[in-house]
Amino acid sequence: MALNTDLSKIPVEIPGSYIKEKEIDLQNETFSFLGSAFYVSGFSFRVPSMGVMSLLETFESKFITMDGANITDMIYALYVNDRREDVVDDICDWYNTGMEVDHKFSVEAFAWAHLKLPFFDLDKDPESWVKSNESATDIALAIHEKFILCHTGFEMIPSGGGSGNPSKSNGPSSQELYGAESMGGILSTCGSIFGCSWHDLLWNVPLTAIGHVLAAEHVKSGTDGVARPKCPDDIKKQITDAKEKVVKGELFQWQIDRPLEYILSDVQKKHSPGLQKKFDALVKKAQKERDENG
Repeated sequence: MALNTDLSKIPVEIPGSYIKEKEIDLQNETFSFLGSAFYVSGFSFRVPSMGVMSLLETFESKFITMDGANITDMIYALYVNDRREDVVDDICDWYNTGMEVDHKFSVEAFAWAHLKLPFFDLDKDPESWVKSNESATDIALAIHEKFILCHTGFEMIPSGGGSGNPSKSNGPSSQELYGAESMGGILSTCGSIFGCSWHDLLWNVPLTAIGHVLAAEHVKSGTDGVARPKCPDDIKKQITDAKEKVVKGELFQWQIDRPLEYILSDVQKKHSPGLQKKFDALVKKAQKERDENG
């Protein structure tokens, strides 16, 4: 009989091979790696570079995380991506003087947006996302996906994988992934590989390419766990399903498939003492098949 039906208090571990990989648009990832511009409503935008992401990170751009992002966040992100090193000084001054909307950086960003983003109604309150305009919202999300696509190579590198390694995650976080220390490691690693200047690595080389080259270097050096990240939604689903199986007194699928590799956990034994007999029968059968097959 189950001892505890509070799923949050039931510990389970899911084998990585039973969790789906994060879904990635492989074709557009390749285009991003190659530096192809992406087009939105007839307007082209360059693939973000490391310097672009670093600048956006300095003022904690919400457009990258989409955590409460609004039109202003999107304008700043696209403006920085377009102007790149030409706005470093403006952003530095804007940041250090309180990031006011009447600063040169903000004013020029909106002037640029009126010319480059005619598919948004910028005369509306810029502090509210245009929920009423379904088309505009879809466009914003599509642009956001192009920015996030730049991180797919970095996501393959395990946390603690070495210098120049933004932590493995399912996307950007609040950590300084592209701060001075991280960029220094990346530049020192990639400079000789790409055979170009630090300026080009910061502003011209697609960030997607840098991430995948770093991942390949980790594979060459023998770093364990370099792989595509798992799907966050499937991780949650698998954990919930596994906890429910514990409560119901059922074996996990991986125990049914590979009983010699995945033994019963203590929490399973406590919740369902009778499960041991069923599991032992699977082990016996698997051992017999192993012996017969040599």
